[in-house]
Amino acid sequence: MNTYTSAKLARFVLRRFLLSSAVILGAPVPCAAWTETRVVAASARVDARHGSRARVQLELGLHVHSGWLSRFELLDLGPELQLDPSQEVRLVDAHGRLYTPTVHALEARGAVLEFPDRARAPKPGDYTLMLAWTSQLSSGPDAAQRTWSLPRWPNRIPNAQIELIAPSGTQPVASESSRPDLLTVQELTEQNATLVRFVRAELPRTEGFTVSWSVAQKHPAQTPIVPALLAHVTEAPQLRLGLGTTLLLSCLIYAALELYGFVRTRRRQRPVDAAASRISR
Repeated sequence: MNTYTSAKLARFVLRRFLLSSAVILGAPVPCAAWTETRVVAASARVDARHGSRARVQLELGLHVHSGWLSRFELLDLGPELQLDPSQEVRLVDAHGRLYTPTVHALEARGAVLEFPDRARAPKPGDYTLMLAWTSQLSSGPDAAQRTWSLPRWPNRIPNAQIELIAPSGTQPVASESSRPDLLTVQELTEQNATLVRFVRAELPRTEGFTVSWSVAQKHPAQTPIVPALLAHVTEAPQLRLGLGTTLLLSCLIYAALELYGFVRTRRRQRPVDAAASRISR
């Protein structure tokens, strides 16, 4: 084998190696190997009004490029994950057709969606995935601070949004590592809650979207000691005066009833005394 043939063979092997590496590195993580699926949109609604656990509703825009979607994995959904049985996991295509996958929770804080029937599995096109679950919120450096993160994706996500519903008085906490491009705060008076909307114009690939907020602490009202003692001292004579007045009125009523009874008795006895005096005469 001459030098030219050896160099040609080496280039051929190198091209094959680079091509295989590109296929492996560029394959989407959340889908099966025989299809290509990309997450093109992501938004979440986080209800954090009930303690340290939150109910999350996630909506993803998916684009299936080729093949048929048989498996889709969602990771980093939060610790102590529990799928919401009251809301069915739904995948809807651009024409409104509904696909219902089989869903299993993963121990690694995630879930896997499976479409075992190839004939009824999603084909190339655009889809909207809706999923709900509850999970434990992460705590910040302050005891009253909570955080939540949108999962990372292998491609950039335009207009990523997180909508937070928290107890009234909640304030967002600025984060240098994940500063939103748009932030709005709205008080929901009827629900006694605060609505905070975080928006990133473009979420870079493999970068998470973490939001933080601080819940206002409600301390029980404490009665001052000195005013309480003063109130007790000033109200005591009024209490004794009221009790004495009640006893006096009771005695007067009792005396009036006794007098009334005595008068009625005397009136009844007068005819009897008059008759007895006539008989004696």
